Amino acid sequence: MEILNTTATTPVTEPTSSVTADQLQLAQVVGHAVRAALDTIEARGYPVRLRHAGDYVIAFYTTPAQGGYGPGHGLRWYDAAPDATTHFAVVVLDAVDSRFVPGLDVELEVWWGDRLMTTRLPFEWDPVAHHYGIDAALPDARRFSVVIRIEPPTFLRHDQVNGLRYTKSVVVTLPAVEIVQGRWSR
Repeated sequence: MEILNTTATTPVTEPTSSVTADQLQLAQVVGHAVRAALDTIEARGYPVRLRHAGDYVIAFYTTPAQGGYGPGHGLRWYDAAPDATTHFAVVVLDAVDSRFVPGLDVELEVWWGDRLMTTRLPFEWDPVAHHYGIDAALPDARRFSVVIRIEPPTFLRHDQVNGLRYTKSVVVTLPAVEIVQGRWSR
């Protein structure tokens, strides 16, 4: 497996005709709440791995498989597939203010010697932390390597000075990640 990691950047954030200092501070308050949600997830026993890549901070964690409302299921709850053993979650934050970045194309690869899976992660409106996630079936092992790829979105921030962000693809590799396995029971 080729180990690729995208270099971190520090985008410009300054008051402009589009955004005031108070608005920038409010964005940081919102971002602080997202970070607090990640702290809550970790406090519940689900380790969160953070990596700064490009204009993002990427948070990765796993929980037991959980089911949910998802692609192809409409407005009806679906239980996790019978063979699902884990739920992958990727939270993508703005590197400056830590707000969740919506509307991204997030791809996940899982390796255990060979590549076990490659999948696109749909957006999930989660009660604790919005994320891109999916349930999956994995072999009974504890540690895997995970590769996360994020393509540039089709939008920029609404700010002529601070808005030129998210214009490049990013890749983060997390070697030897301990994956939580199991199933939620309702």
